[in-house]
Amino acid sequence: MWWTLAAASIASATALLVAFVAYPYQKKKDRNLKEHSEKLAAYQRFVTSITAHHSLLASSLYEGEDAGILDAYPKVVASSYEVIFYGPPYVISACQQYLKSLLEYQNFVLGKLGSKKHASASVGHPEGRDAFKPSQKARRAAILSIRKDITNETEQAAQEAINAFFTMTPVEEKPQ
Repeated sequence: MWWTLAAASIASATALLVAFVAYPYQKKKDRNLKEHSEKLAAYQRFVTSITAHHSLLASSLYEGEDAGILDAYPKVVASSYEVIFYGPPYVISACQQYLKSLLEYQNFVLGKLGSKKHASASVGHPEGRDAFKPSQKARRAAILSIRKDITNETEQAAQEAINAFFTMTPVEEKPQ
């Protein structure tokens, strides 16, 4: 009979241990996982919107007509606010630099498509094949900083991981 009391005491102690130690630990771990998932989703929306907008600018310039550039830009801005909520300062800074260069590229493209207001705002912007390079470089830096934040990789490992997505085509590599 004493073993019944001992077994009940051990079961009670185990339940208390789980309740006061393991449960809070697991709850914190679950919350961290949820925050990381939310951060990944926010970064994914941002990268998707900036890539789509960058492509829209390039295709509009190539086709010689505005394919809804000004209507599409608010999606980029909206997704950038999510970066502010989840990103550390170095990610926010890289993303801000990209948004600045994207606006400059957007002004250049709209200026080339006939908007005098945007043309005057893009004075001094690189021309020809070099027009997209500043925003491409800033986009790469933003995506690199995001990757480093979500993976904790070294600079070199993160660089190698994104190299395939930021290569120049043979046409882009040719000097003008």
